[in-house]
Amino acid sequence: MEKEQDIKYFTQIPAWVDEIDNISDFQARLIGYIYTFENITGTVFTSNQRLAKRFHKSSKTVQTALSDLYNKGIVHSTLVYKEDSKLVDKRYLEVVKPTGIPTPENE
Repeated sequence: MEKEQDIKYFTQIPAWVDEIDNISDFQARLIGYIYTFENITGTVFTSNQRLAKRFHKSSKTVQTALSDLYNKGIVHSTLVYKEDSKLVDKRYLEVVKPTGIPTPENE
């Protein structure tokens, strides 16, 4: 699997994200980042620290933004734990279009 720095890409923010009233511009960018890598690599398992570095934010800002997106059902997180441990090995992120958001005709 290719690493992020090896992939030349444009972030793709789904058109329906514009229809969500209660998210920040930063959250829209996070959605686009996750959505893009889901489409390029098939999965996303980046850390908050890596996202913070990528977007020039603090890890706390990333954590707060993602927590809000989890609560709104826009991003789902699946944790994989290290064998025989409660330590997280990987966190997979997935963008989910909320119900009730209209889909533009061209999407």
